Order: sequence, then C-alpha cells, then structure tokens
Amino acid sequence: MFKIENSTGLSIEEMNAEQDKLAERTIEAMKLRSIDRPKVSNPFAVRVQECEQTFAWYRLPSYSKKKGLNNTPVNLEILESISLEKDDRLWWHISFTRQDRLIPTYSQTNQVRKAVFGDRWCIQVFPGKDEHVNDHTGCLHLWHCLDGEVLPDFRKFGTI
Repeated sequence: MFKIENSTGLSIEEMNAEQDKLAERTIEAMKLRSIDRPKVSNPFAVRVQECEQTFAWYRLPSYSKKKGLNNTPVNLEILESISLEKDDRLWWHISFTRQDRLIPTYSQTNQVRKAVFGDRWCIQVFPGKDEHVNDHTGCLHLWHCLDGEVLPDFRKFGTI
C-alpha cells in the first residue's frame, strides 16, 4: 500500500497499521453502499503515477502562463484518497501541491478541481487554530462526499 506521513504523534509503523485498517473499513463500506471508486474526470490531463485501491498519485501539467522558479512550467502533484470518516460518510479527498513547493494559485486549484472532481461539489476546509495541522505549507486539500450532499444549498435567486 502507498504510505504517507503526517503529524499524528504515532510512529511510522503504527500510522501505517492504522492506515491499513482504515483502508479495509473504507473498502468494506464502499462495497456495502454499492459505491464504486470514482473516476478522475479528466484522465487525459492527469497522468497516473501510482495507484492502490483507496489511494492514487497523479501529476497534472500546468496550463497556466505563470512560470515557476527559473522560468519553468509548474506541474502539480496530486494525492487522491477515499476514506470512511468519523461522520460515517465516504469522502473523496485530494491534496495537491506545486512541484516548486509554493502554494497553488486559485487558477491552479480550480484546474485540479475540474481535472479530478469535474462538475461535482467539493469543499475546502479552514479549521480553527487548535485543530490546524500543516505538514506542508504549499499543500492544499479538497473533499467531496460520496454519500450525497452534505452542504446546504447556498444559492440565492438562482446563483451563488
């Protein structure tokens, strides 16, 4: 299985064991709810580098005119996961970063959202100070609930 690190306070071995258990619970929940692994909306823009049953890793070439350090195009690295969370819902999550480790722009964030989620609703979370964990200052995250909408309809007069 593809292993990732974070700041949980667990050893790498303990964290990997917890990730394996979560992956098993997630796969079981997907089977019970008849939810197939979602497909990335734009497979031509996203080159798959590594895949597992609940994880995948992609590289998305930047179409932005903006260049990175040394005037080179900026590619985006994307880590995708599906996880059964504490709310007992299945969440499709992506974390993404620029290869030059700077924070992705709004345009790049929207490019990633469209490439992975297509036209689906997704959310970006800004937790309170006490719950904020930042393992990588140039990494952003988006989530989509696979068990149905969880957000209220914010439209007023037909638009947001």
